[in-house]
Amino acid sequence: VNATAFNEAGGWGRIAALPLSGLVGQTRVSNWTVPSCVLDAALYACGVHLWVHGQGAISLPKQIDHLQLGRAARDGETCLVSFLCREITSDAAIYDFTLVGQDGELIAQARGYRKVILARGGGA
Repeated sequence: VNATAFNEAGGWGRIAALPLSGLVGQTRVSNWTVPSCVLDAALYACGVHLWVHGQGAISLPKQIDHLQLGRAARDGETCLVSFLCREITSDAAIYDFTLVGQDGELIAQARGYRKVILARGGGA
């Protein structure tokens, strides 16, 4: 994640797509269907939002109600994630997000991405 901008309701993040081969190995790249590197970065952008707007909340992913996958990110591609914070409670947060490539094509879209809050006061 190279940049983020957000308010209480949501925001966006700019993500540089790292080579998938560094994560799964060169021989497995052609059969890999989950855009793991940029998807992880999109989850992280939501976590940054929760940390800032959730009183320094330290959290982990819990579940995604619905995940739609599009195309794979290209190595080095600048991708954008836009997210909406649906709810922050004392012990959880829920987000929706859309992740697209430089050309605007869908990479991934999540509805009901839930994070569990482990602690607060992480130094915000």
